[in-house]
Amino acid sequence: MNNMKRKFIVLKIMLFSAIFAVTINAQEVSTTDQTFAGSDFGTTILVPINTSDIHTSYGNIITATIRVEYDDDLLSYVGYTNVDPTLQNQIIDVFPAGQNGVVQFNIEASDFGNGFQYPDGKSFDIQLTYAGAYSDIDITQAEFFATDFETYNATMIDGSVTGYADISATNGNWNDVNIWTGPMGSLTEPGPGHNVSILTGGTVTVTADGLCNSVTIGDGGQLTLNSTIGLDVTTDFTIESGGSYIENGTLTAGSKTAERYIAAANWADDSDGWHLLSSPVMDQAISGDFIPGGYDFDFYMWDEQTGYWLNYDNYSWPFFDEGIGYLVAYQQASTKVFTGDFNTANETETITNNGSDPQGFNLLGNPYPSAIIWNPSWAAGSVEPDLQVWNSTAGSYKLVTSGHAVPPINGFMIYSYDGSQPVTIPASARAHNSTAWYKNTDEMIVLNAYDLEKDLFQESIIRFNDNSSLDYDQGLDSRFLNGYAPGFYSFDGEMRMASNTVPFGSDLVVPFRFEKNNESSSFMIELAESIEGEDVYLKDLKTNTTVNLSETGSYTFSSEEGDDPDRFELLFGVVGIEDVQPLASAHVYSNGDILTVANVEGESRMDVMDVQGRVLQTEEFNSNGYSTFDLELNTGIYLVRLYNSGEAKTTKVFVK
Repeated sequence: MNNMKRKFIVLKIMLFSAIFAVTINAQEVSTTDQTFAGSDFGTTILVPINTSDIHTSYGNIITATIRVEYDDDLLSYVGYTNVDPTLQNQIIDVFPAGQNGVVQFNIEASDFGNGFQYPDGKSFDIQLTYAGAYSDIDITQAEFFATDFETYNATMIDGSVTGYADISATNGNWNDVNIWTGPMGSLTEPGPGHNVSILTGGTVTVTADGLCNSVTIGDGGQLTLNSTIGLDVTTDFTIESGGSYIENGTLTAGSKTAERYIAAANWADDSDGWHLLSSPVMDQAISGDFIPGGYDFDFYMWDEQTGYWLNYDNYSWPFFDEGIGYLVAYQQASTKVFTGDFNTANETETITNNGSDPQGFNLLGNPYPSAIIWNPSWAAGSVEPDLQVWNSTAGSYKLVTSGHAVPPINGFMIYSYDGSQPVTIPASARAHNSTAWYKNTDEMIVLNAYDLEKDLFQESIIRFNDNSSLDYDQGLDSRFLNGYAPGFYSFDGEMRMASNTVPFGSDLVVPFRFEKNNESSSFMIELAESIEGEDVYLKDLKTNTTVNLSETGSYTFSSEEGDDPDRFELLFGVVGIEDVQPLASAHVYSNGDILTVANVEGESRMDVMDVQGRVLQTEEFNSNGYSTFDLELNTGIYLVRLYNSGEAKTTKVFVK
């Protein structure tokens, strides 16, 4: 009987006898649960097919059918190997040869009349190319046609394959194997079994469709999904606090989250712990950790119409409004988690100006999980040239000038001249910027006024333009916003300016105001940025002292309640300024048992004396403008005499 005729007869008998198929539970066809390493991803793995007690229970077998199903996204059929010697002498056909995650093995006795004794143990190994992750291995048919013309169904025991591996990226293309550190097997890009991490310094772009199990963008990590490209993440896509993500293509994930860490506020200090927050996802509920309850949080929205902060306790907004900023503080440090689809479209917000200062300022928010680069054209020229973001470390607002970044998940103040134009934050403004507080590259003078007792500071900017004036110039200057740091700003007699654009000249004098904050008394003005080749001088009108900030870098001073706020002038290239006495600006103060000597440079000597003039401590030092010394003195009033360049100066100090 030829082979084709045998198959026809067998098929006819099997169809007739299928109604009478018998299952005897002691007989089994099984596979196993297997765990693989990342080095196996992309390689061929072996899945065993095992049998037991087939011959004992059924007798000789004429035909056997074993059907296996699996996830064809993770596994693809290659063939079979390691066949039991008994089965090697039979006829084995494979159908449908691994199509759509199904492979069926049809085994026919070579001696059709007598059949064969089906062996116990491993029948064979199925060869499958494995991409990683988890797949069931289901045995969906285990049927045996015996020489007694009965069809028997054995008990089927399923198995699985599992494998996950962690990889991390350096800079480059997601689809380039060379950027990844960790087990890749023979894969040339991350596969469905990979947990992908993009850490600090990693800048990765997805330029072709990608697939993985999970993605974590760490603090300082950056990921861009190019237009028309898909990224399929089986489980979690997480942007940790400080991470950055730009989505131009299509992201599919089990969950999508963006995190922002918020440090604990000191509830005893009103100036501590405030943050401007915005949502990078759509429809984020204001609930859970955002509103922990009790008295250990504050959550506010700014109302430009009234110039007041509105408390959540009185309004209970249900969701974050995309493109709007919120003011928050929490008594307990925590990581806030935003969950949902990331904003990827342009965001348009209405802004208003209802009258007097501080009205006209609107609190908006970066709606994306990446930085945005500010441009005044977002509002068709109807807003001031600088945004203002809250610097929680400084306790003050910091300017974001045109061409610079607003960090992700961050609110910002924007001033509208008349409320005539909405603000459209374009998706094209998204950019990776891992520095929360950038350094300017424009030519400008940047001054910082520090509260030395509370480590708070206020920034002020001077820019130059021949078409400007010393007064407030619309389109060039930005108004000052108070924080908790010292009030420090240029002033034209009417307008307080955080940034002031002035015409440059050798006789230029820019008036500055200084307003001490709280009970602090020791302060410093620092030249944080300058213009190369230009000398910048600061004149203290209270002490009649002028210092060259370009040389000293800073000026330290005291301020008391009742001081005239019109205290400082910024000067450029004033004739005779080089004749200032070396100790004229010297400032000495104590903080506990630490004595600080500021505004003194070069070889110097210091004598600490009691009020009777007896020398208690002598120090010789070479100062770069700021020196500290340990004291071992009781609380009281002492005299400090400084010697520098042949001059001497004595000042009184109270040691606590």
